[in-house]
Order: sequence, then C-alpha cells, then structure tokens
Amino acid sequence: MNKALPLLHIYTNTIAIPELMAFIGQRCSDLMLIPAVCHKIQLAAEEVTTALPENTPLSIQVQERADRITLTLTCPPVDMDLSAFNLAWRPDLEKDASGLGLALASRWVDFFSLEKDESRRLHLTFSVEKVFDQPVSLPPPLAAHRFYRLIRPTPETMAACGQRLFHHIKGINPDTKNFHPARLAALTAEGQLFGVLAETESGEVAGAAFCIPEEGRLLRGYGPFIFTGKDRRRMAEDLACHCMERVGRKPFSGVQTRLFDTVEIAVPITMKAVEPGSVRDEIQIFTFHTAGGWGSVRGPAEKLPTSQIQKAKGARTTSPSGPAARDETSGIPWASRSRTTDSVHFAF
Repeated sequence: MNKALPLLHIYTNTIAIPELMAFIGQRCSDLMLIPAVCHKIQLAAEEVTTALPENTPLSIQVQERADRITLTLTCPPVDMDLSAFNLAWRPDLEKDASGLGLALASRWVDFFSLEKDESRRLHLTFSVEKVFDQPVSLPPPLAAHRFYRLIRPTPETMAACGQRLFHHIKGINPDTKNFHPARLAALTAEGQLFGVLAETESGEVAGAAFCIPEEGRLLRGYGPFIFTGKDRRRMAEDLACHCMERVGRKPFSGVQTRLFDTVEIAVPITMKAVEPGSVRDEIQIFTFHTAGGWGSVRGPAEKLPTSQIQKAKGARTTSPSGPAARDETSGIPWASRSRTTDSVHFAF
C-alpha cells in the first residue's frame, strides 16, 4: 500500500459497510471517476467484507494508476472461502515469493489478484480499467528523411507513436483501446512501458518495439511505419535487437522470459497504396538466434502469402545449439548477457 494516500482501517461487520462505501465514494469523487467505476469498486469491497470472518481488521486504499483504478484491501491471515469469489486458481510466475497468485478477474472488476506477504498478511487487489475515449486525429504522413536514431520512449514520443499505432491497428482490428495515445503516454510516465523507438532527424517517430510488463508478458514490436525492402528490414532488426536486449538484461517484473534457440519476426516487406489496413502483400521472416549466448540475424527464411500471416506471427522454430549453430551465423553481443523473450511480433 502507498502510505502517502488515504487509508481506512475498519473491522469487518455489517455496521462498517456504510463507512466503507462512503470512503470509497469520496476517494472516487476526489479522483473524478465516473459513477460506474465507483460502483464496481464498492461492490468488490462489499463482497470481501462479507466473505471475511466478522471483526477481521481490514485496511482499504483506492489508488489511481496509469491505466486503471485500484482497490487494495489488506488483512491478517484468515481462513477464507475463496469459492465465494468464483475464482479459478492459476500459478503466477511473477509472484513466486508470495506463495499465492491469482490471474483471473472477479465478477465485478476487470482484474483481481491475491498475494501473501512475509508476515502472511493477505493483499487483495481489485482493478477497474480506465476508459480512454478521446478522439485520435489521423497523423500526417511521415516526412522524407535521411536517417533515424533509436531512443527510449518518453510520454511525449509514445503519444506520437500511439497516434500512428492507433490508426494502424484500427484498420486491422476495431479493438484499439490498448493502443490509445493517452494510455501509452500514461504507462510510460508511470514506468510501466519500456522499449525503443526509431526517431527521424525531423523528430518524427518512424517505428517502435516495446513491452508493457503487466500485459501478456511478451515483447511486442510495431513498425517500421514506412519504408520498403532493405530500410524496413534494417529498422525491424534494430528495434527488435535493442528492445530484446533491455528485456533480457533487466528482469522486469511481469516479463516472462524463456530460453529458446530461435525467435522469429514476421516483417511485411511490400505495401500497396490502397485503403488503410487492407493490404499486406507478403511477409518476410527474420530469425534471431540465441544459441550459445550470442544473437544474430539472418533472413529471409521464407516468404508467406497474406493468408498465412497469422500463422507466421506466432511461428517458432528451433535451431541446433552449440558450435555448429554459432558457426553458421555472425555473433552480435546484444544477447550475450541474458535471456530473450519467447516471441516478438511486428504488427503493421
């Protein structure tokens, strides 16, 4: 819990419920949340207080995060009937030390987790997604450029990147809420998003590869947004290599990494000027080898028609490890210090 934020301490019983509802209502009012969000949080809190044994000491806190509103309830170790929440148990790789982990939302909120700390206290966290519904204007075409440089994301650059991503994804999938510029900027400001962007000499974002640890635990790449042939391949390789290096060197909480000999990236190499999002002629596969602790790039491995792009996005292959594998590719030291993620996707 954040000690700098208001806390409510109560003992669970029916008399305490009105005080609990009033506290949550006031916090939601202070955060200027819509009534529907406040109501969801109140329902979750009421369900916990009624499920706990009577007179259990309970601490409550409502906190605003970059992309969600979080309700945290802390209580001493108790015998709780978890079936009351209608939850399914699943091991959580991120919280091995806690001994407990849940990865399924309750019926009232979007996310729910249960942890146990060193003192065996239970921490129940309920989260409701913030709604980012501001209109996103269509970005102007990228200007001609001579070169680009790789930079770390900032709230401003991720907002510009998100503007292009939003309309790229919109042409392919109507569900664009995760790529709203305001959301990506807020996550970056809070330190929940990391990766690398390609910035041209004019200051425009021309490509991106980034990871949001709390979502999917996979490294994802988006871009390059323009270019053809050699330029596109070179940028895709640059973005993937640098972002994968950051994932491997820093074991960010929530990033699930696995040891694979080969990671494949599907990169579109030809585009036609037709309706936005309607054309993906073919893709080219680039294979990132990590055998023996070294990384390298080779391609194309093969070409696939548009109908197989979904298969290619999730494709994984294995390559022989040891000296034979190292001899057939040139070593690049970006992967020499660490593990890599289990897959990287480039979406256009």
